Amino acid sequence: MVSPYHSSSFRSLLLTLCTLIITISTSSVSSQDDDDQGQRFQDCARLFECGDIQAAYPFWGGGRPSYCGLSDLNLTCNATTQITTITILDLTYQVLRVDDFSRILTLVRADNRADLCPAEPLINTTTIESSLLSLAPDTQLVTLYYGCSPLGNGVQAPASLGRFNCGRDNSSQDYFVTSEGLAGSYDAAVRTLLGSCGARVTVPANRTAVAGLESSPTAERLEAAIGQGFGARWAANDTLCATCRDSGGQCGSVGGSFTCWPPVDQTGTHSSLFNLVSSSVIEGLIARMVTGFTKTVHVWSLQIFNSIHGH
Repeated sequence: MVSPYHSSSFRSLLLTLCTLIITISTSSVSSQDDDDQGQRFQDCARLFECGDIQAAYPFWGGGRPSYCGLSDLNLTCNATTQITTITILDLTYQVLRVDDFSRILTLVRADNRADLCPAEPLINTTTIESSLLSLAPDTQLVTLYYGCSPLGNGVQAPASLGRFNCGRDNSSQDYFVTSEGLAGSYDAAVRTLLGSCGARVTVPANRTAVAGLESSPTAERLEAAIGQGFGARWAANDTLCATCRDSGGQCGSVGGSFTCWPPVDQTGTHSSLFNLVSSSVIEGLIARMVTGFTKTVHVWSLQIFNSIHGH
């Protein structure tokens, strides 16, 4: 015979209710003991602002502390130039635009936006792929070849092979191609030439800008195409953040995990909306427990009756 107190449904509901009560009670005590709750809500309501750039969650930096965003998405503002930068996989990019609707950053490598021939050698980073960022669909990779030998006599340069000259020494030449697949289609002599270059750097660029470059592969067009930047799409608890904002909270993080900083009223306590949600959930669980317990007792009573009467 199964006691109503030992039914799996009853135990499950009881465990859920106890867990929720402990969670809410802990949150309440924590919010009363931690005077920073209200400050964190206010801090995360503030936008990152630098020149023409504005950004909210999942970004932090400037007046937005780290608990307002995710650790890898730290924006830095140069107070003098009002230029925003972000470091991804040890490489610094200038932020040209932040589109919150499409969740796309427009970035350009800070080390070669204005100069194809920087004093320091470029780092060959071909991608920004991470758990938070990925290249936008309209991105194309342009490959730059530095310190190459000039084409030998009798070797015809393909029309799509662009040239620029950093002038590091008179015996070398620099080239670029708009895709690795294109370079692979060249004849053996050209492929051998590109394979022997001193350095090869892959730079993301906007596909539309690259299309103009393909029709006329000049150094000037190359600089213009790279200078327009490329798209990087972020994915960072977007659904959770939308729910948090709809409830009046501010999105943030604790220990690398998403959290929703609740609104605080003038008395310094959590708003009635959050308390109402918590109360409603508890009331619903209690109602389910009562209903489930009543049904279990009814079944248990029938079992007792059948046992007594030999059914």
